[in-house]
Amino acid sequence: MNGYEMNEKMSAFIALLCATRISEDAIQGICAMMWENVPAMDELVEYIDNNPEATESQIIKKASIIMGISKGDA
Repeated sequence: MNGYEMNEKMSAFIALLCATRISEDAIQGICAMMWENVPAMDELVEYIDNNPEATESQIIKKASIIMGISKGDA
């Protein structure tokens, strides 16, 4: 994936995270965790799509699980 495509992908990912109304700190942390990891971003997007009422902590936990930082189910 070239830089332009990744920038579009990251922009769309950030826009989705902003739409969830989680804090800017949470958005920055999630993006830092998942930077350039398209499969991980896609998995988190799917989680958010399937769980539109997920809280900030649930989204952060799911991102951590996806990245192998945390164990368990979100």
